Amino acid sequence: MKYMVTAFAFVMLSIAAIAQNPSSCRISFPNGGEVFRPGSTQELRWDTAGTFRSRWRFKFGTSPGGPWTTLTGVSNVLDSGATRGQSVPTGGGWRVPSVSTTSGYLRMELIADSNGVFDISDNPFTITEPKINKPDSVLRGEITRSLTLSNTKIYGLDGYVYVSGGAVLTIQPGTVIIGDTVGQNSVLCINRGSKIIAAGTREQPIVFTSAAAPGQRARGDWGGIVICGNARTNHPGGQAAIEGGIADVTPGGKGWFGGTDDNDNSGILRFVRIEFAGIAVAPNNELNGLTMGAVGRLTALEYIQVSHSNDDAFEWFGGSVNAKYLIAYGALDDDFDTDNGFSGRVQFGVGKRFRQVADVSTSQHFESDNDANSSFNSPLTSAIFSNMTLIGPMQDTSWTSGFGPNQFHPRFGAAAQIRRNSRESIVNSVFTGWPRGIEIAQAPTMAAANADTFIVRNNDWYGVKTTWLNLAGATPPAGMTTAWIAKQEFANILSAGNPNNAMITNPWPEDGSFDPSTSQVASYLTTANFTNGSALVSLADPYLTPVSYRGAFDPSKTRWDLGWTNYDPVNTEYRAQVSVNLLSPGKAPGETYTFGDKADITWDVNNAEGNVFKFEFATSNQGPWQPIAGAESVTDAGTTRGILAKGFVVPATATTTGYIKMTLVSDPSKFDISDVPFTIVAPKVDPVVRLIEPGTTVKSIRVGQSVDLVWDTTGTYRQRFRFEFGKSAT
Repeated sequence: MKYMVTAFAFVMLSIAAIAQNPSSCRISFPNGGEVFRPGSTQELRWDTAGTFRSRWRFKFGTSPGGPWTTLTGVSNVLDSGATRGQSVPTGGGWRVPSVSTTSGYLRMELIADSNGVFDISDNPFTITEPKINKPDSVLRGEITRSLTLSNTKIYGLDGYVYVSGGAVLTIQPGTVIIGDTVGQNSVLCINRGSKIIAAGTREQPIVFTSAAAPGQRARGDWGGIVICGNARTNHPGGQAAIEGGIADVTPGGKGWFGGTDDNDNSGILRFVRIEFAGIAVAPNNELNGLTMGAVGRLTALEYIQVSHSNDDAFEWFGGSVNAKYLIAYGALDDDFDTDNGFSGRVQFGVGKRFRQVADVSTSQHFESDNDANSSFNSPLTSAIFSNMTLIGPMQDTSWTSGFGPNQFHPRFGAAAQIRRNSRESIVNSVFTGWPRGIEIAQAPTMAAANADTFIVRNNDWYGVKTTWLNLAGATPPAGMTTAWIAKQEFANILSAGNPNNAMITNPWPEDGSFDPSTSQVASYLTTANFTNGSALVSLADPYLTPVSYRGAFDPSKTRWDLGWTNYDPVNTEYRAQVSVNLLSPGKAPGETYTFGDKADITWDVNNAEGNVFKFEFATSNQGPWQPIAGAESVTDAGTTRGILAKGFVVPATATTTGYIKMTLVSDPSKFDISDVPFTIVAPKVDPVVRLIEPGTTVKSIRVGQSVDLVWDTTGTYRQRFRFEFGKSAT
């Protein structure tokens, strides 16, 4: 009995000890001397002595005395499990505020006793903001009336920008849109019932990018593009709030997606680039480069490049939209992530991984779930990806995981991961340079693969370091083994040794020299198959183009990625398109100028300042063109903003068909010519009335004699004169 009492007392003391609030805490990182970039997600670490299972709040200030601002995502951290003594990026972490300072501090405080138990960084850290490009015009709030963006301006996003109420946002080819100040969350969200018409061209793609100056851009500088549609999703109730913290709390509001119309139309994205987007707002709550929620199949998605995304490049939550010609370049997490019943078809795409860029959640080209719970909720995720060229982080199979030369980031997994009861199919594609080939995870997913309710067929793998197929998360069902991927009828090919056997032209650079096209000597140019589906997965789909080759490129044709992509966006200088619009001379009919006159040259000033133009003259609107002296290089700024005063010295060339040509020096394809011809005339000269003969040489004349009349011809041409006789000069 004494033993039982003692034991009971011990248990009660232990419970009391656990329930007692800690008396102290200590931040170990950051703790002084660190340099951070606004918008980046950084880790937190603290001493765990006495902190177990207590809840903590973290705040930011620019002095050890405050004032303090609570940091989003770490306002209520339980010191237990994955957050025992730490909060790391993607699993949490803290997002560095958009505050330039050399005296940054963090405060850690016990929620139950914030004034009594807290710690402040011992020493300050620095936040260095990049130089920011200023937009010509700013979009903010909710756009509820249709609006067209001109390519002669650079537009900026001020925070979360929504297109709502049936409004249509039309964006001209060549337009540039930049995110908010680095560190400030900014997103363009197209809500249900509204549309975005971003129809760029190969020569004039539409670019969404960072506000940071060239050389200073980085992943996560802004949030990205979100499109919410009315197609089906398998979320309970048929609708859900989009990830990223941008949706209204009230169901059905801004940022909500889902409905019953798989033919819904959210507009057009064509020849569009999305750069440096993606924000990890909270664990499993991230913004991607392009996030799509229940987008319908009448939406057009073609020729889209997502570069340097801070999470996934492309992510689909439900929906039925199809897409062609997609490029995921240097993303942090996954290239193509599908969830919640996405059923679209995607053909012709490129995934390019950077050797040392991977997420703590593990990165791959494909990640596919039916939903987070592996449920059988309908519609099932059943996307088909065909003709993809997928380039991993590993240039040689002798490389190892790590952070040094000839190593790849340890958080790279398999090239593709199909899990959580997904039915995603991958066909006619080429993979190269991966630690593992493909992973099928959880029992229902393995059972679906074994029953051919999704397919992985007609693919080539090159340079796979370890397993071709990994079965994870459960015991495989009877008959399902790792030999599944190698079934002869599936026509998958493994060449494990050398990633370069994929015969991709220049797959490894992480700059403008990158070239994902296929070599003429590749072995898979005639091995694609669009009849080798299964009873439940047909490849005879009207959206899929039945080509002969595997991978994304036909080597006999011009690369489809040329002209509109950018594989070095970090260093690109973006400017608004220049609209060259000459106003005068030659704006209105009837303009007349005289030899030697000095006339103003004027032009439209809708462009940003700083463009340089040259001006030329001709007597035909086809030329030949002659430089106008003093107007060969005119900067459109300051005193010559829109005008070159007295800049056209009228030449001594009489004509009724005079024209001026205005040309952008940096791009001679951009020019304008006078709308109508103008006239140039010789100056009017008063006539000189001076009789020469008779009277100078001829001084004596006989009566009845005929003599010549001679006069000075200065200014007399086509003038009329009368001649008279008199007996005196008066």
